[in-house]
Amino acid sequence: MKNGKTLQLNLTINGVTGKNVKYTTSNKKIVKVTATGKLKALKKSSKKVKVTAKFGNQKISFKVKTK
Repeated sequence: MKNGKTLQLNLTINGVTGKNVKYTTSNKKIVKVTATGKLKALKKSSKKVKVTAKFGNQKISFKVKTK
């Protein structure tokens, strides 16, 4: 992701589009994630940031690199 850009996540887990999905990020200073799944790159980093979406006992994680 380029610094300052945003990306909206739209997840469907087992056929359910969850309003109850909880999003977290491993480094809030580099990538911000809102309760609705909107990511924003806050600053450049050579490290990848882990973003996790959890819905009940289902969980998916991925890494984001900012430029």
